Amino acid sequence: MKHIKPLNELPEVNWKINRYCNYACSYCAPNQHLLSDTPKDFSFYRKQFDVIHNLMKGRPYKVSLDGGEPTQIPDLLLLCEYIYSKGVQLNISSNGSKPVEYYEELLQYCTYVTFSLHFEYIKLKPFLKKMARLHKRFKNRILVTIMTEIGYEREFEKTCELFKKYGINFIPSLVEYSEYATGKKQNLFYSEEFTNIINRYFSSNHNNDIVVDGKETHCLELKDRLRNKKSEDTYSWSSENSFKGWKCKAPSYSIGIKDNKLIGGNCGIVEYGELENLSSTELVEYIECDGRICQCTADLRAEKWDDS
Repeated sequence: MKHIKPLNELPEVNWKINRYCNYACSYCAPNQHLLSDTPKDFSFYRKQFDVIHNLMKGRPYKVSLDGGEPTQIPDLLLLCEYIYSKGVQLNISSNGSKPVEYYEELLQYCTYVTFSLHFEYIKLKPFLKKMARLHKRFKNRILVTIMTEIGYEREFEKTCELFKKYGINFIPSLVEYSEYATGKKQNLFYSEEFTNIINRYFSSNHNNDIVVDGKETHCLELKDRLRNKKSEDTYSWSSENSFKGWKCKAPSYSIGIKDNKLIGGNCGIVEYGELENLSSTELVEYIECDGRICQCTADLRAEKWDDS
């Protein structure tokens, strides 16, 4: 039997809590920064979390919040405090646009915060100063993903060097310029020089992970970051080699909330339905993969086996 052991100790709920963002990056899909997505109040998000918490039936698990931009929700700190009070590990992604004091309070409730650095919108010196202050206090509980924006090659290299100098954890985050990702045609490709720069910082931070082809960036960051970390087995993920026919525990291990709907596996292989209607739902333990592609690290890290 072929078997891939689970990499994470805890099941993960990936909660896309909003689709509003105060940035509108040129490489971001339009539905990721909807100006029409108005935030709800604390009671709305608390009820959603309570449904999830009850579905987990006392199992330890963690919640990862992203968007949009989660910090644009006025009651986010109140929600994080509530989740923390339930003993749930909480991680958040943010573009770092809030004042440093906001993140200092946020990190009272979070295990870690992942910041994304977007050169189109930030001023580098104030952003670096903010990250340095947070790093001094919270150490490895912050991570910065530096977007590999074409046209900002010098800024990218300079930023990586500064983060290395100050010991701030970071990783290049590959921007995909395809129509599939952005919803628009862009004739943009990574140059060989920029690809080599990206590879240098990938390899210095993540066990010799590399960008295989700068022109084909869909999920490469995901694939290469995990390439040598699945298990002692050698089965590797790629867009040509999904886990079709394998049994997979993603429906109960990698759970997603998108547009107030609960899905099993961020690939969406199980659709549980609207959160408000799921008070008595049982999570599906595992399912046979139909060939769709893993969408995140939690999907990839879910236990899988092929007993055919």
